[in-house]
Amino acid sequence: RLTGVLDGELYESVAPLQHAEAAQDSLIKNVADTIEKLAGDNSDDPELSLQLAQQYAKLARLRQAQVPCDQACRLRAVVDVDKGIALLGHRPSAQSRDSDAQRTRAELMELKRSMARP
Repeated sequence: RLTGVLDGELYESVAPLQHAEAAQDSLIKNVADTIEKLAGDNSDDPELSLQLAQQYAKLARLRQAQVPCDQACRLRAVVDVDKGIALLGHRPSAQSRDSDAQRTRAELMELKRSMARP
C-alpha cells in the first residue's frame, strides 16, 4: 500500500479536489511518518533497507513536486534523500541485491545533485 501511495496513485487522485494541497500535504506527512517508523524498526534487514531507501527517493520527488515548493520543502526533500543514502550506506546487502542497492544509491545521489542545482 505504501508503494502505491508514494507512486502517486492516491496523491494524484486528490489533485482535482478543492484544497488538494492540504490533502497532498497530509498524505506526504503520513507517508513520511510511516517510513520513519519502519526505518526505526529495521533490524539490519537488507531487503527492507533497500525498499525504504527507494521509498525515501519517491518521497523526496513528491516533496519537490509540491506547489509551491519553498526552501523548507526542498530541505525536507534533501533530508529524505540523505536518509535513503544512509540506509544503504551502513546496512549489509546480500550479493543478489548489490546491483539494486547500487542503482538506488546512484539514483539518490543524482537526485541530491539535481536538488543542489539552481
